[in-house]
Amino acid sequence: VHVKKGEVLTPIRNTSGNLIVSGIVRLTMRGGYVKHLRSGNLFDLGLFSVFGVRLGFNTEILEIMAETDCTLCCWSVEALDWMAHRTTIPVSIAWRNLLLY
Repeated sequence: VHVKKGEVLTPIRNTSGNLIVSGIVRLTMRGGYVKHLRSGNLFDLGLFSVFGVRLGFNTEILEIMAETDCTLCCWSVEALDWMAHRTTIPVSIAWRNLLLY
């Protein structure tokens, strides 16, 4: 998915797992905390819990915005579930290792 600078990504929340391929994304969380993520970072991690790793449950993301033009790789809930439960064990293990890193 290609996203233009300044575009708010909040509508894609909870519908996909997201990897930043290129660009910078700004997360604004409760309490005014701001975090900048760059290429190679995963965000909106709650859906990755299908791999048995509890992530993204203690933070409330209020807004996700593209700081620069970005390219994202987005996996649907169905695709994540398929990779977690219906592929070979090494694929599932590789995803768990990536998430825990």
